[in-house]
Amino acid sequence: MSGASYDFLNQLDLFKGIPEEQMIDVLRMVRPASFRPGELIFREGDEGRAAYVIQSGAVEIFIQAQPNAVVVARLKEGEIFGELALIDGAPRSAGARAINQCEILCIDKQEFDYLRAQLRPVAFHILRVFSGELCARIRDTNEQIEQLLVFGKSVQRGGPVVTSARLTSEEPEKSNRNGIISKWFSVFKR
Repeated sequence: MSGASYDFLNQLDLFKGIPEEQMIDVLRMVRPASFRPGELIFREGDEGRAAYVIQSGAVEIFIQAQPNAVVVARLKEGEIFGELALIDGAPRSAGARAINQCEILCIDKQEFDYLRAQLRPVAFHILRVFSGELCARIRDTNEQIEQLLVFGKSVQRGGPVVTSARLTSEEPEKSNRNGIISKWFSVFKR
């Protein structure tokens, strides 16, 4: 691998810190792809065959709510999406499309699974980065749920604003929040 290729890959958060001698494993599983503005990268419900890292451009993640799509996130250079495909192999939970001209690195699921089965350090490095991303997204989602349920506030996080009615006529005290959220979740557990 050339020094320039290593330097480029090592600048991406996903591959940062991987020793140069292990980058051959990265090259084994990534392939570049280009998408035009508005071009679909994958549809909700598609089989997940790859995860993606945006090299340049921007991507929107959307869910298909009849009759229109609802954008739930907008991602930019350096960000990862579609990583659940490498972890659980379930159908895509959302769709993705290019907002503008995009250059993307696709991480092939079959190659990733091979490296993981061979206990290659690169696979575990990538899983650790994915885990951190997913944890951050779960925390953000929890915060949005709290804002909607407890305060009835609309919060915009890259997508459209979602609104909700207040649960009470006054903002509850902090000590009361967990009780309200627990009651709300217990309704959905049934």
